[in-house]
Amino acid sequence: MTLAVLIPFRPDTPWRARIQATTSKLWERTDLQVVYADDGLDGPLFSFSRAANRARAMTDADCLLVYNTDALPLSVASLDRLHKDLAAGLPWSVLFDGQRRFTRHQTRQILNGDTPESVGAPAGEVSMGREALIGIRADVFDSLRGYDERFVGWGWEDLAFHLVLRTVYPDGCDTPAEGMFQSLWHPEVTKEAWPANGQIWQTYQPHTATADAMRGFYLDRP
Repeated sequence: MTLAVLIPFRPDTPWRARIQATTSKLWERTDLQVVYADDGLDGPLFSFSRAANRARAMTDADCLLVYNTDALPLSVASLDRLHKDLAAGLPWSVLFDGQRRFTRHQTRQILNGDTPESVGAPAGEVSMGREALIGIRADVFDSLRGYDERFVGWGWEDLAFHLVLRTVYPDGCDTPAEGMFQSLWHPEVTKEAWPANGQIWQTYQPHTATADAMRGFYLDRP
């Protein structure tokens, strides 16, 4: 079974474009298929969900790792473990507790050609949670029609998809195998900047009692 990495990405600022150019070179050290996809939408707001779904449509891999552009590749050991677990039948798996960012200064050094190892351990803040990176079998992803594309802008789509996976496929692995994954610094806004996404998230809560209830709710979305 094959593993592909799905990376939603829109080069909407020079800084993000430089980050993508840097992390893509790091991914070249692996033998994995790495699929970058935009959301295909016009306007200022990016849809991670739509871009992830479009990336899924661009690969016939059996196993998927949904990733972030600013995150450094996982270790070979972590990638191997994820691939083996999914190939053995695990529907989905998380790998990390959260994200430790490099500082802006460290990130600038890396963008200018220094290796991540040479700038020291990430000294920036801890942000995001275990939901940010998810490994998932392609058939499981397809059975749910991927991410909820009603989420546009920043936040909540990863929490929502993770909640659906935990409810509909409770035999997945929700225990991270490692600590923090590493990512590069970039300007960020908070979830509170997109109240509409929070409102969509709240509609998930009444359907967590059973797998059938959540599956029906999720598949009935527009």
